[in-house]
Amino acid sequence: MVAADKHEVMGIVSRIGGFKPLRLPLDFAVRGRWRGGELTIVTNGAGHARAAEAAEAALTREIPESIVSTGFCGALDPALANGDIFAATSVLAGSRSYAARLPARCPTHARGVVLSQDKVAVTADEKARLARSGAGAVEMEAAGVAELAASRNIPFYCIRVVSDLASESLPLDFNLYRGPDGRFQHARVVGAALKSPLQRLPGLLRMWRDARLASSKLGEFFANCHL
Repeated sequence: MVAADKHEVMGIVSRIGGFKPLRLPLDFAVRGRWRGGELTIVTNGAGHARAAEAAEAALTREIPESIVSTGFCGALDPALANGDIFAATSVLAGSRSYAARLPARCPTHARGVVLSQDKVAVTADEKARLARSGAGAVEMEAAGVAELAASRNIPFYCIRVVSDLASESLPLDFNLYRGPDGRFQHARVVGAALKSPLQRLPGLLRMWRDARLASSKLGEFFANCHL
């Protein structure tokens, strides 16, 4: 499994349990037992390139039975609620489209096209525009993982959890606080919020609450899922 940040996957790690750290040149890498086999989870920052690097680093150990792009997504479909699981039928990135497998024996989940772009969808108006592509959700890493999986002929899944609604605008334009390496610079985000605390801190606290719920729901889903 490949995600952007360890906080996205801590619900999986805590619910499945038995994970041990891996020595890989990544932000976060663990391995444990799942459904009678081995499960490796890696994170290395946001964006297509960083996700592909994370997957590539994990593949130096062995070729897996499948690769799952996971973590948070923004809803484009107004029917999706915070904590809903969304499985991709395909991943759309510009003019490219990547096929994705659907989980066979898993709890109830929404499904459809996932739009993968290398920037945060910040406003409700932007999400409405992106929804015209036919996608039900938007995220930032799946295309990088999908392209690598296709090049290695490895079955690919994209299973995400909704962390912000289609009707919801984020309290900051997080794209302004990414470093040259593509990672979000958390200290700059906090500094920007503190410049207008009454306007921005409530929104950030809401995001933190919704992210905790989303991570927990993602862990619950995989704890009861057979791909």
